[in-house]
Amino acid sequence: MKRFAYILLMLAGVCSGEDEAPALMKDLNFDGHPDKMVERQRGGGRNARNIEYDVWLFDPKTKQYIPNEQLSKMGSPEPDPKAKTITTF
Repeated sequence: MKRFAYILLMLAGVCSGEDEAPALMKDLNFDGHPDKMVERQRGGGRNARNIEYDVWLFDPKTKQYIPNEQLSKMGSPEPDPKAKTITTF
């Protein structure tokens, strides 16, 4: 089952194969389910901490990851579960 899920993620563009860095799993919408972040681009110079990610939110009803354009536009999103806010760089 894990291999099947990995193949589906490859087909969906979530990961491209063995050379891909592993995805980060963080609960970005504070629903108790980990969401997936895959590095797309890293800033240089002063903005080296600014990393752009493609973000997929987990939908517990369908048990699928759904692309989220708004979170994908944020640089280095870092969730704060207590305040239910996301800080960006």
